Amino acid sequence: MQESGNFRERRVFTRFSVNIPATYVDPILNNTVDAHTLDISAAGLCLLTDKKLDVGVNLEIRLHNCEEITAKGKVIWIESTDDYKYRIGIKFDGPRLNPIALILRRIQSHINNNPSY
Repeated sequence: MQESGNFRERRVFTRFSVNIPATYVDPILNNTVDAHTLDISAAGLCLLTDKKLDVGVNLEIRLHNCEEITAKGKVIWIESTDDYKYRIGIKFDGPRLNPIALILRRIQSHINNNPSY
């Protein structure tokens, strides 16, 4: 962990900036909501979405990254953005994801879809 002035880094796992399409079911309206990741680690992720969620809400998130990956987690923070969207911090329940594998699959998919890359 890193300390600097009044800031103390609390993350145990490295967070990777990656844009992966995602969906989750709105716990109130029970409809599917589109989102995408802003970053991901083995312990959680940050989603960008149009819907506001409450801290403490449990979600099942589907990441659409070549194949569908499902993860369950809990909203631990929320922040509104200037463009009327919400950044939502999710902490995973149970087994951890391997963000390196997700990122490498995302890169491979991009290369396969854009051969001149």
